Amino acid sequence: PTKITARDGKASQMECTKMELGEPDDSGRRRPVPVKGSEFMVDVDTVIAALGQAPNLEFAKELDVTKRGTLAVARPSLATGIEGVFAGGDVVSGPDMVITAIAAGKKAACSIDSYLKGEPLATVEDKTTPEKLTESEITAIKERFPTRDRCKAAELAPDERIKDFSEVEQGYTDEAAREEAGRCLASQIEGCFECRECEEVCDARAIEHEAKEEYVEREVGAIVLATGYDTFDARLKPEYGYGVYPNVITGIELERLDQAGGPTAGKIEIDGKVPESIVFIQCVGSRDKTVNVEYCSRVCCMYTAKQAWYIKHKIPGAKVTVCYIDIRAYGKGYEEFYERVQREGVIYRRGVVSEVYKKGDKLVVRAEDTLLSEIYEEEADLVVLATGMRPRAEVEGLTKILDLAVGADGFFQEGHPKLGAVESSVDGIYLAGCCQGPKDIPDSVAQASAAAAMACIALSKVKEPALP
Repeated sequence: PTKITARDGKASQMECTKMELGEPDDSGRRRPVPVKGSEFMVDVDTVIAALGQAPNLEFAKELDVTKRGTLAVARPSLATGIEGVFAGGDVVSGPDMVITAIAAGKKAACSIDSYLKGEPLATVEDKTTPEKLTESEITAIKERFPTRDRCKAAELAPDERIKDFSEVEQGYTDEAAREEAGRCLASQIEGCFECRECEEVCDARAIEHEAKEEYVEREVGAIVLATGYDTFDARLKPEYGYGVYPNVITGIELERLDQAGGPTAGKIEIDGKVPESIVFIQCVGSRDKTVNVEYCSRVCCMYTAKQAWYIKHKIPGAKVTVCYIDIRAYGKGYEEFYERVQREGVIYRRGVVSEVYKKGDKLVVRAEDTLLSEIYEEEADLVVLATGMRPRAEVEGLTKILDLAVGADGFFQEGHPKLGAVESSVDGIYLAGCCQGPKDIPDSVAQASAAAAMACIALSKVKEPALP
């Protein structure tokens, strides 16, 4: 490439020149040279420059440099011309593999150790290799311990992945994990002798040979509870058809569809089809006495507005309707965003949805418009349920362990709704985030900061034991 031309501020063409090998240079290598009159144009819309690498020797002006532009060192000690200075890696070898740089680093470290101890530096490369088994010994081992293929973790089949939001990688079962561990040749020959190679190759650092089951008791001056929340199970509202119709999904599932790593690679599709009409149903599992949830989950209005907005942008011709009871856009900039979404074409209809049913290839949403005082039905290709927040299932167990009070809504009870919003019913135990009640991310972060500050205050009052 010799030149890139642009049109309307974007790359449009790239001028290239054909190359051929020239005469050998001082190093004996034939360098590529341009062929005169061979210029040609290539249409482009994206250009990715694959840049080469070269050592930066600005710091090493007093050191000897080779013709290749790398530092000159003595082999195998990697000592430079200045006593006590050693070098390795790309600055010596030029661009190379990571493993080569690591090996050079270890050699230099050994040389530095010898230098600091006053020992002579190595002058001959150690080329000793481990003793090799004979062919007959290898054959005998293979006959006794036949090769076993790696036990592959279970994965969902491709045609199953697009149907729902189950995890693609299922992981090992207990039996499969034991089978995979049994492939270790050393353990098959004489049992595990703690070679610990499995620890080295486990990227997750999940293997710890010294680990033993133990119960630990600790004395603490404060506890911050931040146990989060559970999402309302939309199956508890069977009239909406969740779990029955594949094109009735929850807001969290829509969020995953929008992600590049989701089941549709970021495309809003159901069964391979792009929906043309989408209906959002608000307050599913919030403000609903039929499922014993009378509180507002606080986040559903705004995450629905966000999702409706990005669907309008991803599917410009789609009809997007939001069925709501009330819009509670209480945060900073929330009301302005709610109005912007409406200006950009999202339709809001006030009223409660009574049911969702199938009619041919379409879903039909039956609801009441309380502003017009009429019952209406609207066809949809996709229905999204804005599910609310529920207390975590572990709340009951923690309540008994910590002797904490729980409110009528099932969340941990704060000391005072205004003056003690992060304090629990037990001194020294503080609440943060959705364990105290539904809230969005900014409020959760603010409450977490307040809980941490309260814990610090409690700890500052603890007197240190007097020194003997």
